[in-house]
Amino acid sequence: MGKRLLIDCSSGLSGDMFLSALADLGADFSPLQEAFRKSGLDVLLRKTPLSRMGGPGLRTEIIWSGEHPLRHLPELTALIEGLDLPEAVRRKAGSMLLRLGETEALAHGTTLDEVHFHEVGAIDTLADVLGAVLGLLQLEVEEVLSGPLPWFSGFVDCAHGRLALPAPATARLMQGKPVFNTPAREELITPTGALLLDTLVDRFLPAGGAGGGGQEEAVALFERSGLGYGSREPSEESSWPGRGLRLHLFDLSASAPPEASGPYIRDEVGQISCSLDHMSGEELGLAIRELGALALDVLWLPGVTKKNRPGGELRVLCRPEDMPRMQEEVFKRTHSLGLRLSRLARVTLPRGETVLDSPWGPLRAKEYILSGRRFVRAEHEALAEKASSLGLGLPALRGGPSGTKPD
Repeated sequence: MGKRLLIDCSSGLSGDMFLSALADLGADFSPLQEAFRKSGLDVLLRKTPLSRMGGPGLRTEIIWSGEHPLRHLPELTALIEGLDLPEAVRRKAGSMLLRLGETEALAHGTTLDEVHFHEVGAIDTLADVLGAVLGLLQLEVEEVLSGPLPWFSGFVDCAHGRLALPAPATARLMQGKPVFNTPAREELITPTGALLLDTLVDRFLPAGGAGGGGQEEAVALFERSGLGYGSREPSEESSWPGRGLRLHLFDLSASAPPEASGPYIRDEVGQISCSLDHMSGEELGLAIRELGALALDVLWLPGVTKKNRPGGELRVLCRPEDMPRMQEEVFKRTHSLGLRLSRLARVTLPRGETVLDSPWGPLRAKEYILSGRRFVRAEHEALAEKASSLGLGLPALRGGPSGTKPD
């Protein structure tokens, strides 16, 4: 198992605040600097200790020489593809920039190819996104949670003129996420900050839900916190205190090992789910069969999806440590555009493998204990093979080769 990251953005969130807090947790951005250097960009990520109202933390500055050489999304994505960074980092960062570009295009009534990254800053945005993904990888973060987001108002002057806050792109990226009201009349969440929340957070917790509110949140060991500050100094007229961004890191591998609770065994499983309505019956059947060979279990729940389309929900259960690999397998076999990830507490009966003596000979079987009694149940595959070898239908063998065993 890896780590769980909890974002406390109650005082706001920007890209440099997120990098600063990751650095305070121990993330190292020197590989990103080196990758930029090899690509011909002189970019420095300089971190300095800083103490404000939230206490001692870090501030990370993104410094480059010359003017912004990049403005449009195709230029940024082409640069990302050529960087000497892990493929997973490049792929995730590319998808995040695409999401930001689509949002900016919708917000300002333009096309994706015409979007200028002048407001968010091309180099800043690139470093923020790549640094965020690289930092999470270095810290072995498997799950990202966030508390509710602060709602703010006011106005900001930019290249598009005077805009109401939240900025149009920020407002679009905050849709569907829990917020709480504040008196702030200034920008608390930037477009890049909203992008990080929209693309990196697996689940949002309710107000006061830092503990998670569910049993799966309790099974983790708190490691440490990181505090990151942004470039903007809070003024005396500020209506909202600049306490910085806090990231809390939890170690899931240090959770309590599977243990018996009375006659039962408690542990955790990971669940990956998605809604599907674009696959044919043949494609879906193949995906379920292939995923079933890799996962603990696969379940298909038929139903009706958006726009009244026939579809359903696919649920894949796996070991928590296998979730990163399995989510790639689900993406590859379904081409779903988004997955829901969760951890579930599980209770199982003590069980094992055995051989069952039957009227038709020995059969592979499961042996398990329930209410103090030992039961044995023949494996379906063993019954099917035996029925085929005897030239009988499977129902002819059903009922006989199962039962109880005395202790």
